[in-house]
Amino acid sequence: MAYQAVFSAAPLIASTDFVKRTPNFGILLPAGRVTRTEVGLKLEAEPIYFDVKLPVRASGVKLELTTTRQSSALKLGRRSGGDWDYYFPPLTHTIKPGEQIYLLTADEFKYIEPNHSQRFLISAPGLSPGGVTVTGARATIYRSPFDLDKAIESLTAKLSELWQI
Repeated sequence: MAYQAVFSAAPLIASTDFVKRTPNFGILLPAGRVTRTEVGLKLEAEPIYFDVKLPVRASGVKLELTTTRQSSALKLGRRSGGDWDYYFPPLTHTIKPGEQIYLLTADEFKYIEPNHSQRFLISAPGLSPGGVTVTGARATIYRSPFDLDKAIESLTAKLSELWQI
C-alpha cells in the first residue's frame, strides 16, 4: 500500500462487510445504532456514519453500499464541511436478486477529515427499527494524475519559500 501514496496509474479498490476491520473503512458509528446479524449489520436508528481512508492525492471516489433486498430505501451523503454539513447527491440505485446497491460518486473534495479520509452518512428517513441491513460496501478511489512538471514546479516553489525565511 505504500506505493499508492506515491504513484498509482490504477484506482484503488477496497471493500468491507463492516464486520471485519479493514484498513480503508472505518466501522459504522455510533455502534449502539447497529446490530450484527447473520447477513449483515441491521440499522436500528439513523443516521449512521463511517470513514473511508483516502490516499494523499485522491481525486474522486465511487462508493457502492449494498443492502438486503428487503431493506427500506436510504439516502447516502458525504461530509462537505465541519460538524453536520453533509451533501446528499443523487444516487444510482440498482436492485439485483437478493440485494440493493446504492452508488454515490464524489468527484471533488472540498473537505477532507483530519485523518485524510472522507466521512459518509447513511440516512433512512422513516426507518422502522431493523428496516435496513447493510451487507457491505466497495470504494473505488481514483487518483489525481501524476504530472512531473507540476511536481517539480511545486517543489521549486516550496524550496524558494524556505530559502527566503
